[in-house]
Amino acid sequence: MLRKAGKVVKDKELTETLAEILTTRGIGLINEAQKKLQESRKGLTRLIESQVDKGVKCLKEAKDLGSKRGAENYERAKGLVEQAKSGLFGLDPEIAGLINQAQKAAEGSRWDEAIRLMKKARDKAPEAGREALDKMLAQFYNARGVQMLNTATEKLNDMAQSRQKMIGTLVDLFLEGKSVPGFGTKPKKKKWKAVMVVAGIVLLVIVMLAGGEEGQKALGQLILLALIMIGVPIVQALKSTLNPFSSNPGSGLPRCRLCRESASYRFDLPGKGEVSLCSTHSDELRKIIEFEPRPDDLTARLIVASFKDFGQASTLDPQAEVFDKNRRSASEIIDRFHLWQNNDNAAKYWT
Repeated sequence: MLRKAGKVVKDKELTETLAEILTTRGIGLINEAQKKLQESRKGLTRLIESQVDKGVKCLKEAKDLGSKRGAENYERAKGLVEQAKSGLFGLDPEIAGLINQAQKAAEGSRWDEAIRLMKKARDKAPEAGREALDKMLAQFYNARGVQMLNTATEKLNDMAQSRQKMIGTLVDLFLEGKSVPGFGTKPKKKKWKAVMVVAGIVLLVIVMLAGGEEGQKALGQLILLALIMIGVPIVQALKSTLNPFSSNPGSGLPRCRLCRESASYRFDLPGKGEVSLCSTHSDELRKIIEFEPRPDDLTARLIVASFKDFGQASTLDPQAEVFDKNRRSASEIIDRFHLWQNNDNAAKYWT
């Protein structure tokens, strides 16, 4: 009746009375709906949801008529329909306070605090409201996991840049024939040189100690040995000039750059051109080129922790595909660096 009268007669007192009635009615409908929801075993029903919606509409109408009290209550009530649909409507004030604190912590990216508060709220919430809280908690776990994985990825990128420089230095040392710790030994040397030197020393001692025919015989052998030692490198140099692609007669293969054995492999190295190596040295070079250092303890722990958080998020909200996708991304990095729990060197990262 008052609505109809207000349309016919524009009276201030009439409008204020109607606004006050609508405000009181709206508050009453919402309070009654909250009480019904707390007593209901079925959780939110269409009747309760409809009652909340009617209460919110009454408060909005009162606000539009100029009611200050109606406007204040409408601001507090306008999100109640969505809360009711999500299962958060009618929660205990203590639980609502914890949720509010958790959301504020999340806004500041304080994910440890946000997760702790939301878990506490979830534990206190009735069964009907837990599904909605699980989804919120899943979002927090996922966000913390993303933050940790991003930090770890930045560290891995820095490590990759340092790796490139280190590998370049190791390859230079290797191709110069110097020892590279952890990646094989120096290039193989021909043993015949050492044998010849020892034999020469022995013959020289015989010449010095013996006389007569024995001394002359030893001296002749010593001269012959010296000629062999001088002649072999000369012959090798001539062979290299005449046939640069053969280390053994008839092999038809180039020689290893480091040990003169048949080279079965060729590498095109940036800045160094084509390098031919034998099987042994090619394996050692591959170890250097493919070497990938393990992440430090902090980075490894971040990777494993992010994997765990994505797993928690997937468990709490299995329908959200992004959580499982992020979990697979973390899993690939764990595979790459052998960080699974069954690896003795990585077990500490899972505790």
